[in-house]
Amino acid sequence: MNKVKEFSKNLLFLYFIIFSIASSSQSNKVLINAYDTAREKASKIALEKNEKRMLLFQSMDSVPRMVWGAFKPKFINKKQFKSPAGSYLINLYDYDDDGVADNFVLQTSEGKELNREFGFTYDLNKDGKTDYIVFNGGFMVGKNNEFYYFFYHWIDTNYDGKIDTTACKTYINPGDSLPDSNIIIWVMDTNNDDRPDLLDCINIQNGKINPLQGSLGIWEYNTLFGHCTVKSNDSNYFNKYTEYLRALNDL
Repeated sequence: MNKVKEFSKNLLFLYFIIFSIASSSQSNKVLINAYDTAREKASKIALEKNEKRMLLFQSMDSVPRMVWGAFKPKFINKKQFKSPAGSYLINLYDYDDDGVADNFVLQTSEGKELNREFGFTYDLNKDGKTDYIVFNGGFMVGKNNEFYYFFYHWIDTNYDGKIDTTACKTYINPGDSLPDSNIIIWVMDTNNDDRPDLLDCINIQNGKINPLQGSLGIWEYNTLFGHCTVKSNDSNYFNKYTEYLRALNDL
């Protein structure tokens, strides 16, 4: 896990550089370059599977925190977004200046942007379709009354147009009352049957992986938002995220 720790240190240094120069006339250009670097770096590193997914998460998680509100992206279009939760008007923006939208922000019926309702989209295999979505979760109160920003990650790891992995930092360890910002909870479909079959937690600080023990194909765990139950025969678990993915790709 040395490379994971090194990558984390590089991200912290990158944050320092970004916000040190954010007021300069060249800040947009520098931020765009930093955005591209963070977005691509993890996906190019050939590591063990668990190290790679951890690096990928950290890289994708860093992008919204780096660029959201730091500079104004280029407006691309306004679209009607037909999601499983309903139809919304969204603004599409381009942060890395490649002419392709990579950020969406929901609007009210009056046309005002809902600043808390936003997400970023990524095309890691460069086939012209989104395969990784990061959606804003908001502020979280963690252990020791720590405040941190978290995002929901919905991932199509095999690029077949369907979400097969979800990850976020909302997991509460047994015996604790608040989540740990260093713990990522993963729900995965590893055998491509569109159903969950593996749940585990990765500790960012030490790289330790703790598989969640399920009983008869049922996993249960707690988050700050309540108790969660995941069933291995639940074909709807990933379907709801896949519908969002397809709706975004249809824009």
